[in-house]
Amino acid sequence: AATVTDGTLPGLGGALGPAHLQRYPAVPVQTVILGGGSPHTATTNVNYPPATLTVTGSGGLSIDLVLVPGGVFTMGQTNTSGGVDELTALPTHPVTIGKAFYMAKFPCTQAQWVAIMGSNPSTFTAANDFTPIPGLPADPLFLRPVEQVSFDDITTATTGYLDLLNAAASASLTSQLAGATFRLPTEVEYEFACRAGTTGESNYYFNPDPNTDLDPTVPTDSTTIDGYMWSITNSTNASYPAGFTQLVGQKPANPWGLYDIIGNVWEICQDDWHDLYDVTSEYPGTIGPVSSTGVTLLAPSTDIAWVDSPRAANRAFRGGSCQHGQHYGQSKARGTDVHTMRSATDGFRVVLQLP
Repeated sequence: AATVTDGTLPGLGGALGPAHLQRYPAVPVQTVILGGGSPHTATTNVNYPPATLTVTGSGGLSIDLVLVPGGVFTMGQTNTSGGVDELTALPTHPVTIGKAFYMAKFPCTQAQWVAIMGSNPSTFTAANDFTPIPGLPADPLFLRPVEQVSFDDITTATTGYLDLLNAAASASLTSQLAGATFRLPTEVEYEFACRAGTTGESNYYFNPDPNTDLDPTVPTDSTTIDGYMWSITNSTNASYPAGFTQLVGQKPANPWGLYDIIGNVWEICQDDWHDLYDVTSEYPGTIGPVSSTGVTLLAPSTDIAWVDSPRAANRAFRGGSCQHGQHYGQSKARGTDVHTMRSATDGFRVVLQLP
């Protein structure tokens, strides 16, 4: 058997195959190492999924997706400076994403929700036929994030958004995408996608200096952060002093092409809430490393969802919102609410799990 490696594209070393799908749609040159022989160079075309994808369905459904690569990263708090400490993001630990996945380019919009569910529950909509809200910028295409939806509204079998979405989109998922399914991201996947390969001491993916950190309490840093996320500092007006959602896609995308990955609305993840990454075995059935004291630490070490049995009442949220502070824009930052909660600041985005 031959071992196929890719040394020609940055960051893509290692064995290739279905378990290690990469970000790029093709690998033009690979080195094939044959048993008992010297390395030989061969030209091969690998049928990777495309780097971007649009899935359509009935009711005018259209979801743009970006391929997120597999890889390894350091999850949690990597640095603290004034005003940015996040104690729930401890301890820092390595995590492996074993397989690439697609993530929606934007949070689920009101249009995408209405296409599947038939009605718009959102608070902040100027185009809602039933409860128009004066004073908001026009949004005739329903391009604000959907909110006032709970984890249960999204995930309930048969009647929830995800099951209905998978049924509506199945005709579009053919060939190499046959069998792919939409779901919520795990916390690990969300932080990995948010960081987008950025490393160093910064907890904001857009920090121009990776060896320092931005501090929202410093005016110049706060102005920088405003350029990348919607938070309480830039999402208010006289009618809505507590903050309101904005049309998706107005701030720059992160390096992997994901918009509003921080700010605008909190985004619900699959995971049950855990106050820290080093809780003990009171939460059984979850993987994690073992410490020097022999206590099982349950911090996620792969891209699986961290789910208790029986399930906890609260779910993990990521990204911050238009009604919260800029420190929630850190890639490490976490939030939580109960699985039945509906709020004007809570939304979600989907991922497409490859078969």
